Amino acid sequence: METIEDLRAAMIDFTHVDSYTTFSAEYGFKGSDIVIHFFLPVDFVRAHSSVPLDDADLTSCAQWIIDNKPTIKAYWQGLFPQILEPVAQSVFRASPPRVAAAYTPEVVSWWFQAKGFRVLRPELLINHLFEHLDQILDRAGAVTTLVVSSNT
Repeated sequence: METIEDLRAAMIDFTHVDSYTTFSAEYGFKGSDIVIHFFLPVDFVRAHSSVPLDDADLTSCAQWIIDNKPTIKAYWQGLFPQILEPVAQSVFRASPPRVAAAYTPEVVSWWFQAKGFRVLRPELLINHLFEHLDQILDRAGAVTTLVVSSNT
């Protein structure tokens, strides 16, 4: 049976990042690995609610958006992973299984792991991934898709 100490040791202390226009994220470290969760942008999700949202409500609202906005579903389940994979492979100069992503429908997010990349300054790699991913998604029309959807 696992103890509370075992569970605490397995938990990841995530840093939240909400400064990009095409996604929100949180990142942390598990041993020598970088773990990132990507979400629809928090401001975008909040714009689709008429009441203040806590974290659980954000997930419910994000699911509603995916279920009811075909253009956002196409972005989040189509364009986003198509761009994430090559950008991550380029930034980390690695391919699967060292870098891997998977959709997590329970929280309407993308899980990403870079195995063995917790080097001296992993935040530099993470920031480079975020910047490059945001720029390419923006060039691919993600911001336009999100803005137009927010206005409809």
